[in-house]
Amino acid sequence: MRMFASRFCLSLFLFVAAAACCAAEECPDLPESSKGITDETGTPLHLVQPPKLIVTPFDDGLYWAADGIYQNMFMVGDSGVIVVDAPPNFFQTTPNLVEAIAGVTDKPITHLVYSHFHRDHIGAANEVAKAFPDVKIVANEKTKELIQAAQRRNQDDPRPLPTVTFEQDALLAKDGTLREGGYPRDGKGRAKLAEFTGLTLTSGKFHGDGDLFIMAPAQRVMYVVDLIFPGFSPFSRLAITRDVGEFLDAHDTLLDFDFDTLVAGHLTRLGTKEDIRTQKAYMESIVAGARKGLAEAQFGPDNSEPCYLADPFNAVLDYLDRVLDICTKEVVAEWKGKLGAVETFTRAHCDTIQTYLRVD
Repeated sequence: MRMFASRFCLSLFLFVAAAACCAAEECPDLPESSKGITDETGTPLHLVQPPKLIVTPFDDGLYWAADGIYQNMFMVGDSGVIVVDAPPNFFQTTPNLVEAIAGVTDKPITHLVYSHFHRDHIGAANEVAKAFPDVKIVANEKTKELIQAAQRRNQDDPRPLPTVTFEQDALLAKDGTLREGGYPRDGKGRAKLAEFTGLTLTSGKFHGDGDLFIMAPAQRVMYVVDLIFPGFSPFSRLAITRDVGEFLDAHDTLLDFDFDTLVAGHLTRLGTKEDIRTQKAYMESIVAGARKGLAEAQFGPDNSEPCYLADPFNAVLDYLDRVLDICTKEVVAEWKGKLGAVETFTRAHCDTIQTYLRVD
């Protein structure tokens, strides 16, 4: 029952955009940019029952796995497989993640990298550890600290603690060797790094402390989760970021990396740098809309229920509703039809941004 409930809740991530139109005779088509991976019958992968996991190769032993809601990647190394993240969804699919990897190589899973600490991306790491008890779990030190804090509050937390950690940036070679260091910012260093066949692990905090930008430079593939949502608005409230400023700035940080293909951890397709630029423009529209709302909305009673406004918090909420009305109207008018879920999530984004502009 828990596994069923988990998949149902996680599926809402994608399906919530459709809920608003269920009463209508016909739901509007998704923008073309939002359409992506299907099964062999042409059915969108997130609608396939029973759930299905599709594995697609890049070059030189790197693979992308997706079920239409979640994504991860894995690399077949010299003596084993390096897996990035273990979403619980991937153990409710046919095949499951371990079975899918066994379908492309007979090498064991030797390393599991945590992109960040959230359960929806690493909550099935215990399943990987059951299948491969000697697996090394690699993460930023902050990710380990956050999981430890969560486990002090909830002893049923299933996430195994990382066994190998680093403080800032690291390089994980295909043979499993980890060394401190990171993605070079100068052209000479980047040219040399292009020959590196493992993964670069660069720390950030756009979603929470310990986030990683994970890149396979030889394949020119970037893996970063809960930042960019190719073809869609981000999930509600800037993907529940813990730091709005870092989330906004991370778009430029990501564009500074030298790659072609983005594995974004969620939804229907791979991304490119153009998807990052598009989402950055959408975010800029939300910031502008929130600024306009804060500048134009009037604080004061225009509500027909004066007793309601006698409570000062109600008066504040009444004012903020006017701010959000202005922001949402502006942004939806500009972006509807360009990205999926714009009508679903823009108001929540406006609320997050207006709070950031007023408080941070």
